[in-house]
Amino acid sequence: MVSRRLVLGFLLAATIPILCLAEEAEKPDNTGTITGTILKDGQPASSGRIVFFRKGSGLRPHPGSYLRPPDEMVKIGDGGVFAATLPAGEYYLSATVRTSGEIVGPPALGDHVYPSPSDLQEGKSLYTVTPGKTTDIGRVGVVPFEPNLTAIGEEVATITGTITDANGKPVSGALTLAFTSRDFIGRPAFVSERTGKDGTYVLRVVGGQTYYVKSRTFRVTSIDTGGYPAKDELIGVYGGDTPLPVVAPRGQVVPDVNIRSAPFAGRGQGNLSRYGDRIGRPE
Repeated sequence: MVSRRLVLGFLLAATIPILCLAEEAEKPDNTGTITGTILKDGQPASSGRIVFFRKGSGLRPHPGSYLRPPDEMVKIGDGGVFAATLPAGEYYLSATVRTSGEIVGPPALGDHVYPSPSDLQEGKSLYTVTPGKTTDIGRVGVVPFEPNLTAIGEEVATITGTITDANGKPVSGALTLAFTSRDFIGRPAFVSERTGKDGTYVLRVVGGQTYYVKSRTFRVTSIDTGGYPAKDELIGVYGGDTPLPVVAPRGQVVPDVNIRSAPFAGRGQGNLSRYGDRIGRPE
């Protein structure tokens, strides 16, 4: 004879998964879809990426003045069409069609971007994602990218310096990233344009805060590549093994935040590995 306790245990074991599935099924889907077509010179763009900045998650994006990492990113597909499924909310949308094959990173001279400066002023790049619905932004065109430093207000501060290698030679093509945590956990708050041949960088951030600054020479040609450092990639931290804080007063320039970089030896290899290992990783 089967005991009542055994039968009760079996019934509970069979019922709990069903209840969990029912609860999951009743959970509302809070996502919506946003789609559109990107044009370059009047024709559908053949490549590029779309990035989204959730309104209220940080300073309003302004790629000609300061740069902050996006909340979401998708590729532009065939015929210049893109589609993204996002949590409901308001998003600033930005498109970049690059002259290089790189997907991730700030726009550079020669690239084409949306929105244009006039679109930014008119707030045309703000779109609403509604649960269960599709928002079609239609056809929008990209224009040549031009830095617009005059748009920087008093709330923005500028951190400058030089990136060098272990021999003291300038490093070109490096990105500088500003974090609010000395452990460099999570996404950076702001990112610079790539350094030139002289290794100098200009990193614009929200003023009145303290940052920890690091540099990387990574280049990503696929959204699926991720942000993990590659072996021998040059990585540096302001302050070296003991990261130093950088206080950035509003409307001022903080000079001489110089960084000495070294090849990334791999996870768990060398002192800087504990910082390089965390770049781009979620909190």
